[in-house]
Amino acid sequence: MSAPEHSNPTGHSPYSRNSAGFTLIELLIVVVIIGFLTVVALPAYQEYVQKSHRTDAMQGLMEAATRQEQYFQDNKSYTDTMTDLGYGADPQDSDEGYYQLSVVTPDASCVIDECFIVQAVPQGDQAADACGTFTLASDNAKGAGGTDCW
Repeated sequence: MSAPEHSNPTGHSPYSRNSAGFTLIELLIVVVIIGFLTVVALPAYQEYVQKSHRTDAMQGLMEAATRQEQYFQDNKSYTDTMTDLGYGADPQDSDEGYYQLSVVTPDASCVIDECFIVQAVPQGDQAADACGTFTLASDNAKGAGGTDCW
């Protein structure tokens, strides 16, 4: 007696034409779905990345402001250059390199002897961030190009 064949309830061979793989239509549908998800998700991801890089500006400004206060204690005046604050260049790149830090010349109501403003200008891909340039003044006034940036 020969070995019994395994029966298939549909009566088709397991290697029939219908189970050979994906059809072109199925593949096109998957490509369209992936494309749609990319179009929707990519801007949200880019915004998230830019938002996370803002801390680089904030940390750089806080450090520069601290150095300004130390400079004031030593010299009885603030300075208008980053090199006087111990940085190697003027302007100075932030720690992560997403911003360029510098001291801004104050307006007429604030002379450099009595107050200062430091700014962080975005560079590279970060320049597309809606918040734009961050500022921090000696009176702790914080500024940025958009709302809810600090």
